[in-house]
Amino acid sequence: MAENQDTTESRQISKKAQKKQERQKAKDEHKRQNQDQLLKGQSEQVLTEDYSKEYYGNTLLNQSQSRPGRIWTEIKELDLSKRDSEVLVRGRMHNSRMIGEYDHCSIIFQFL
Repeated sequence: MAENQDTTESRQISKKAQKKQERQKAKDEHKRQNQDQLLKGQSEQVLTEDYSKEYYGNTLLNQSQSRPGRIWTEIKELDLSKRDSEVLVRGRMHNSRMIGEYDHCSIIFQFL
């Protein structure tokens, strides 16, 4: 009779092992649901035209082969009259620093 109790106790799972199995089952179920959702989403996905395809892939090097109508402004020509207008200056960026958290950026150029 004592041997019968030992065999039934060895067949029973401890509470810790039982909780571990339950967690594993829940984890497996969650993975299965995620996979089902991904497969469902991929099957329902509608192919649309890619409007930005010209912005990636192999492109030509910028070798100044074309001269667009840009007007470059010399630094000595900058004054308060051009304060609210957009100007193009040519130079090499020496340093850039954030001023404030997201508001402003200070850029120091070395002019050619």
